Amino acid sequence: MKTPSNFFLKSRKEILKHKYLKNLKFEDTSIYLNSLKKSKFSVNKYEDFDRPLIQPRGGYSNINKQQKLNIELEKSGADLIPLTIDSFTRLNDYESVNKVLIKEKQLNKEILNGYPLVNHGYEKTRAILNKVNNPISLRHGTPDARLLVEHALASGITDIEGGGLSYSLPYSKKMPIEKSLMFWGYVDELCAFMSGEKKEIMRESFGVLTATLVPPLIIVIVEILELLMSAQKGTKAFMLTFAQTGSLVQDIIIANVLRMISKKYLSKYNFSLKALKLGYHHWMGPFPNNFDKSNALIVQGTFNAALIKADKVIIKTKFESHSIPTIEANCEATKTVKYILDIFKIKDTLTNDEILIETNNLFEQAESVLEIILKNKQTIDIIDVCDAVNEGYIDIPFSPHPQNKNKVRTYRDHYGMIRFADYGKIPLTDKLKEKDLKILKLNKNYLKANNVIDAINFMVSK
Repeated sequence: MKTPSNFFLKSRKEILKHKYLKNLKFEDTSIYLNSLKKSKFSVNKYEDFDRPLIQPRGGYSNINKQQKLNIELEKSGADLIPLTIDSFTRLNDYESVNKVLIKEKQLNKEILNGYPLVNHGYEKTRAILNKVNNPISLRHGTPDARLLVEHALASGITDIEGGGLSYSLPYSKKMPIEKSLMFWGYVDELCAFMSGEKKEIMRESFGVLTATLVPPLIIVIVEILELLMSAQKGTKAFMLTFAQTGSLVQDIIIANVLRMISKKYLSKYNFSLKALKLGYHHWMGPFPNNFDKSNALIVQGTFNAALIKADKVIIKTKFESHSIPTIEANCEATKTVKYILDIFKIKDTLTNDEILIETNNLFEQAESVLEIILKNKQTIDIIDVCDAVNEGYIDIPFSPHPQNKNKVRTYRDHYGMIRFADYGKIPLTDKLKEKDLKILKLNKNYLKANNVIDAINFMVSK
């Protein structure tokens, strides 16, 4: 267990006074987590598999239904069990959750789009999570997740997704970046404080971002910054992630660069992790309405996860474009993915000249921008990270956040790879931009681009 900072100790005493945490004592969570078996911590799960671990999505407001989902997903072959949180909780609007829960009871109908962990509380949640043997992963989208993560850890959840950039820029209009970074600094320190030997809490960034034509350069920069900010707070287990881009070649390149550049910067700042993993999300853009095409897309994403040797694949169901999936649909998707991964094994990732050229180019670009953001300081300064957003050095296409510049423009080339049409304010040198263009001109087909709508609906229009 890491020795916490005085700022953290003072902050936590205040947070534990919140009316939705009034029964939680300062040491309760650490005592409970220490009582759990090591198998409930995902950091240990990866050691037993030579394929990506399978994690579905899923969250219901009804406690009994959530418990049934957890049990059925485990039976179907899920290695990690999700707890997806409702939208009101993500906005810290717990009073609205209370009103909706009352209405749900009156109507005998579910209205919330996920599990309201804070309102149900950690005590009730512990009871249902104890019914399964596998680790639980918190899936949400909360710029200020301090209260939520307190409940999650106290419930026995050992995988915590999110970050100050990845859960604010794609999700929020009102949360200032500097506040989100500070709040997630608290979460990182809390996870470090609650970690033990072979019982480390896994922190996970959300490299999907807006899932809409996000250039690989921005994905890499956000993922590395969140890794470094988390490691600086003492976390020892971290997962970098990104989503299926629409191009297997580009997926391989992103995976290569994330692995290479994360090692470089962890070493540079002398951060030592017990576990550094890579997660891969099935396609996060618009899904086909046709079930056969949806299933084919799921199969493709699963093959891609195996090819890039991801440590985990976060899966979708064929109902993605229709409705919130049922328990049965989640279980069907889990069985399909498990079958594919069990029969499809490879020893090495794919390499060829094109991939090597693109990998080196993306690495060079990411390193160049990171050096400008980090300013060669001995520590990671959240003010510098915030400034990078304000200056447009981190610029996520289609972000709703007012601090995001929205100057970057991207397109899909002839092969489905996401390319820059306009670099916005990203501080790449003319030499690096010229190198980008030179790579494109190696094959004239790269310059053939879709319009924006077709690029967004890439998997729908096939």
